[in-house]
Amino acid sequence: MGKVETIAIRQRMVGILAQIDRSLAHAVAANLGLEIKTPEEPVNHSIPADGDPKKFQPLKRKSSLQESAALSMAGTIKNSIRTRKVAILTADGADEMSIVEMKRALENAGAVAHIIGPRLGFIQTNKKAKISIDQSLLTSSSVLYDAVYVAGGDEAASLLKNEPDAVHFLNEAFKHCKAIAAHPTAMPVIAATYFASATTDKERDEGVIIHSDIKKLATGFIKAIANHRFWDRETERKVPA
Repeated sequence: MGKVETIAIRQRMVGILAQIDRSLAHAVAANLGLEIKTPEEPVNHSIPADGDPKKFQPLKRKSSLQESAALSMAGTIKNSIRTRKVAILTADGADEMSIVEMKRALENAGAVAHIIGPRLGFIQTNKKAKISIDQSLLTSSSVLYDAVYVAGGDEAASLLKNEPDAVHFLNEAFKHCKAIAAHPTAMPVIAATYFASATTDKERDEGVIIHSDIKKLATGFIKAIANHRFWDRETERKVPA
């Protein structure tokens, strides 16, 4: 609404929000430099030319639905990762087994795993094998995925840590409280993010999984994805993603 130049329209929309959620309306009004009028002005002025105005006034009804467990993200069943989409970030020189075994574990658990690289086509692993890329960092986004895994490989990590889109991908995923996993050799990529401190032993975020044993890493990552989100990260967002 900050783009709306007519103040009366802004005021009317804030009044409508006040009918729904007064705390939200107050927050919006404060950012628009407005005050909520009490009582709020009627929002329905669409009265036909031959209509009786008394029959076209807005009515307030008490909602029969205060909250919905079915729509609650916090109430999501946390025993499966079926249909969850997981991004696997990688680049040339990646540790082949850290990709193959993680992808297999995720798919066996019912998730959809996409290989994401700096470009489309394929990447060449440390064993000179070619792995097809599903999406490139140029055209993909973390908001399309439920979790992110950074595959191992010193050469791949060296490339990804200097890819702004890769770092942004991870920052955004962390900001949105999603599970993140990384092979230890991919730590230079994690170190380039603003949440690097959350990976230290002292301040380890339970939704950031790091382990040298790929099977244990996959097990921990799958458990974290099943948890859906890690809401404890929802603090004041001082660093935009």
